[in-house]
Amino acid sequence: MNNTQPKRHGLSKSRILLHRQCPKRLWLKVYRPELEEIDDGSQSRFATGVHVGEIARRLFPEGVLVDGDDLGQAISDTQAILAGEKRPVFEATFQSGGVLVRADLLLPAKNGYRMVEVKQSASVKDYHLADAAIQSWVARQAKLPLASVEIAHIDSSFVYPGGGDYRGLFRYADISEPVAAMEAEVPGWVSAARETLSGEEPRIAPGAQCETPFECPFFGYCSSPASAEDGYPPEILPYGGALAAILRGDGYTDLRDVPEGRLGNIKHRRVWRVTRSGQAELDPEAGKLIAALPYPRYYIDFETINPAVPVWAGTRPYMQVPFQWSCHVETANGAMSHRAFLATRADFSRKA
Repeated sequence: MNNTQPKRHGLSKSRILLHRQCPKRLWLKVYRPELEEIDDGSQSRFATGVHVGEIARRLFPEGVLVDGDDLGQAISDTQAILAGEKRPVFEATFQSGGVLVRADLLLPAKNGYRMVEVKQSASVKDYHLADAAIQSWVARQAKLPLASVEIAHIDSSFVYPGGGDYRGLFRYADISEPVAAMEAEVPGWVSAARETLSGEEPRIAPGAQCETPFECPFFGYCSSPASAEDGYPPEILPYGGALAAILRGDGYTDLRDVPEGRLGNIKHRRVWRVTRSGQAELDPEAGKLIAALPYPRYYIDFETINPAVPVWAGTRPYMQVPFQWSCHVETANGAMSHRAFLATRADFSRKA
């Protein structure tokens, strides 16, 4: 055991959730954070989550935000606010048993407060239950009367009317019953996380947990780097990151050595066959179909954006909104011409 490690560790909801995904991820987050590799996609999702939370708070203009710069002060401020007149509280902070949580929304109710966790997804996910269970367990230990535990998720049928009016953007799902049943498990999660942090780095091979429910930023450290001897690493499988992690965990460093039966996806099997044979697979029928196309031929490409929070009036959450198109036109004599459009302003016409 590494004697330089403290024997007691402050835990938060996020840290406990990391441990539930993979004990090694939590250990690395605490002791080797410099190994994290945060990609653009993860940064974008984080930014979206922050923006969604800000929009949720705007819907309750009479609410008060608890400053989180000093967590000790935040706990005191939360108690002071709750002792006064009931009103919505954002980022209410509680601590019990060495576990600290911050609630997205506390909304006054007849017999206490509705504890609401705001999510950027368009539905309640299974992993949201554990998230909310940790929140509610700590809050109850801190003597907060809870009328309900809820998830506020994006309502994908919402149509943005414009003008910054986001009333109706969220759908509130009451998950009090399943969360109450899960709360009994939380002390065990806390103990397990503390035990992991009190020991050496866990020896856990890459696997499905590397991408479920979220991509792990320590995957590059945990996975065996591809080498010249690997030839064709399993990571070459299109959209096969989770499978590649499992295959590496099982000792496969070259796709050619993987049994075909381990590949259920048709495209993956095709890549596997071509990799093993070294010969391209061509479909003569596809060539016939292309040759039969009349002229002029139009080759069109679109680029879209799908924000969780709609930006343009008349659009919905996560709606694919084109902002660029490119069209190459081919005539019978082989001549090519090109037309294109790229939006450079937020108020562009989507009918361009």
